[in-house]
Amino acid sequence: MTSFEKQIKPITLTVGTTVNEKSAPGTVYGRDELVEKLWDDIKSSSISLIGERRTGKTWVLRLAQALKPAQAETFWFDAEKVHSTIEFVRRLNQELHAKGLMSKNVARVFSSLARRIGFGLEGIKGTIEIKNPDEWPLFLQSTIGEFVQYAGNRNAVLMIDELPLCLDSIASTQGHAAASKVLDELRALRMAHPSLRMVFCGSLGLHIVLKKLEDEGYKGQPTNDLITFDVPPLNEHDSLFFAAGLIFGEKIGYSHLEQVSLAVAQAGSQIPYYIQHIVKYMKNQQPFDYTPEDVAAIPEKLFEASGDPARFRHHDKRLDVYYPEDIVEKARSVLDVLSLEPDGLDDGTLLNLVKHNPKTLTIDPEFLQEVVRILQDDHYIEKSGGRWKFKVDIIRRWWAFARGEMN
Repeated sequence: MTSFEKQIKPITLTVGTTVNEKSAPGTVYGRDELVEKLWDDIKSSSISLIGERRTGKTWVLRLAQALKPAQAETFWFDAEKVHSTIEFVRRLNQELHAKGLMSKNVARVFSSLARRIGFGLEGIKGTIEIKNPDEWPLFLQSTIGEFVQYAGNRNAVLMIDELPLCLDSIASTQGHAAASKVLDELRALRMAHPSLRMVFCGSLGLHIVLKKLEDEGYKGQPTNDLITFDVPPLNEHDSLFFAAGLIFGEKIGYSHLEQVSLAVAQAGSQIPYYIQHIVKYMKNQQPFDYTPEDVAAIPEKLFEASGDPARFRHHDKRLDVYYPEDIVEKARSVLDVLSLEPDGLDDGTLLNLVKHNPKTLTIDPEFLQEVVRILQDDHYIEKSGGRWKFKVDIIRRWWAFARGEMN
């Protein structure tokens, strides 16, 4: 056994599993230092948690809950399946109450409030019938106020996962004004309660929702008090040891553990999700001891796999679902061009190549800049040394495989 192998602790694959604050410390790898920095920022401000899809933002939030400091009380709220303002408030209230994070007299307080503003509490299966829908902000204010009161002299930290998806759904079902109102109310609550902190997170960038709202005439600045906190891929050391731990834990054959682990980390762009999918493929296929060269070929095998197990196609499909209509084809054209350029392109060359596409023939430099900034904020691309390129190389490779060479 080599000195490197002696340092490795077995790790079990967790692809397809979920994590909560209890299981997070034994499941989330290489994020303790990042969570420490997150809590340091939360001391002074509310947060917009950003990062490329699949970097594990939700898992970082769960670990943050598990490692919360004494001066904080946390509540994690999954807003993904919320489609209306009323549902947002009702579920938030019910889940806070179920977790015991509100004062003991909360049932009496809210029954009284509900009667006063016209909420019916006798709805089917405990749901709330809304008689005066415009009064939901009062219920939200009271709900958050109770949580802040429960936290006492600690920071009350409300972590809202998939808030952008929730807002996008509200905008679709109730209109853009309703989604804007949710953002405005949340900001007003942060202003009203100095000890309240909010952490927004999601697979859809908040900037995409704000762009849609602005296009509809919204002039508010509902996130100007938030600071951004980036969840990057694992660093080189942690991604290497994570890959090695998985290979060890799943008893996969290798020619040289450190070299093969490094190849796995690099092929997966140091993102835990993709590293796990590569190791899972190795486990399912292993007829021999893997070499670094074998590992380098695995991403393309995943690109070709039926059922798209690593969900690469979502990176393309989500453009149609979430991007403003006038941006979609331009964004796709930019990504098509950049997918074939591992070293990136400067602005002028990018513009010239994008103009070769019949659908974007007339794009002007100013509009191109708007498109690339949206893609940058959405973590598809980044600018380094004056050149635009894909932020995550395994996504670039998939895009080139799926679309780049056909356009």
